[in-house]
Amino acid sequence: MKLSDLKIKKLQVTGKDYRVPDGNNLYVRVNKTGNKSFLFRFSNDGKERILTIGKYPEISLSDARQISLNVKRDISNGITPRVRKDDKFKKFKKFADEWIENIKKSGASKRHIESSISRLDKYVYPSIGNTNIDKIVPLDIVDLLRKMETLGYYEQRDKVKSNINMVFRYAIASGICLYNPARDISAALIKHSSQNFAFIDPVKQRHDLKQLFTDIFNMDNKVLENAFKMSIYTALRPSELINLEWSEIVGSQIIIPAKRMKMKREHIVPLSRQALDAITTLREISINKTYLFPSYSIHGQAMNRNILNQNLVRLGYDGKGNKPKQVAHGLRHLISTSLYEMANKYKWRSEAIEKILAHEESNRVKSTYNKFEYLDERADILQKWANHIDSIISHN
Repeated sequence: MKLSDLKIKKLQVTGKDYRVPDGNNLYVRVNKTGNKSFLFRFSNDGKERILTIGKYPEISLSDARQISLNVKRDISNGITPRVRKDDKFKKFKKFADEWIENIKKSGASKRHIESSISRLDKYVYPSIGNTNIDKIVPLDIVDLLRKMETLGYYEQRDKVKSNINMVFRYAIASGICLYNPARDISAALIKHSSQNFAFIDPVKQRHDLKQLFTDIFNMDNKVLENAFKMSIYTALRPSELINLEWSEIVGSQIIIPAKRMKMKREHIVPLSRQALDAITTLREISINKTYLFPSYSIHGQAMNRNILNQNLVRLGYDGKGNKPKQVAHGLRHLISTSLYEMANKYKWRSEAIEKILAHEESNRVKSTYNKFEYLDERADILQKWANHIDSIISHN
C-alpha cells in the first residue's frame, strides 16, 4: 500500500531500524531514534544496493518518488547512481567552483562569469559554502534569499537563485546528489515583477528629452560625454558600448565579435557622421591603445558600465527631483520608441530597426538563413536618427 505524509508521520520508534515500502523500490527507513529517511533499492552486477535519497521531511514524499523514478530511468540507461562518501569532496563551494570552470570552458561571457562569482562570494558562500551539497535543504536557500529580500534586492535575489539552481544541476549531472533544493522554492519568496528599464518617453516627454540630450551632450568630462553620445548614436547595450575596443572600429563601422554580444552573433553598426565625430574626439583625448572608454582606476580594463548610471543620477535623472528617471540601458528603449515613431514617415522596415537593436530573430529558421542584414537601410536610419537628435537640441 502506498505511503502518505500522514502514514509516515505516524511511524513509531521501535528501538531498532526498520523499513516501510512505498512501491517501485522506494522505502522509508525509521532508525532507532525515530529519524526517517528515504531509501531506494536497486541491483548492480547481481548485488543489491541501497541508495539513501535524503531525510524526511526535508525531502518530501512526492520529491522522493520523483527522484526514485529518475534514478530508475538512469539505471535502465546504464547509469549507476553514485554518491561520494568523503565529505571533504562535497562542499557546495567546491561544486560552485567546478560549475564556474565548466561555463568558462563552454564560452560564457566574461561579464556573466564575473557577476556569478561576485554573487556567490557575497550572498551564497557565507551561508552554505561550507555545507555538504547533499545536505542542503530548501529552507537553507530560502533563508539566504529572504535576507536579500529584506534589503530590497529582488533582482539580485533572482539571479542568486538562478546561480544556486545551476550549481545543483551541475552536481546532479556529476552524480554527487540526486535532489535540487532550489527548484521548487518560489512559493516561499516574495513575488516581485521586474520593471522595464526607466526611460524618458520621446513621444510624451519631448521637453524632458531635449533637456536630457542637452545635459549629456555638454558634460565637463569629455570621455563620458562621448560615451553617452555613442550610446545614443549606436543603440548599443551599456556593456557592449563600454567595452568597445579601437580594433572594433573598422572604417565607418563598428564590428563587434560574437563573443561580446548578448545574442552571441557578430554585430555591425554603421556609423553616422555624428558618431564618427565622437570617435575622432575620443582619439584626440585618449591615451589608451585598447579601449575607447578605459577604466580610471584599474589599468588594462574598460570603465565600469555602472558609471553611466552614476552620472545620470549626478545630472538629476533619478526621478527624485524635477527631472524624470532615466537609466543607461533605458536609452535603448528611448531609441527604439523613437525609431518606430519615425518609421512611418521614412518607411523603414521593422527588421532593420531590430537589427540595429541587435535583437534575436523570433523565427529561428528565418534567422538562420537571413544573410541580408539591411546595412544600407540601417546606415540611413542611424544617420537620420543622429540628425533628429541635432534638431531636438537646436529647436527652441
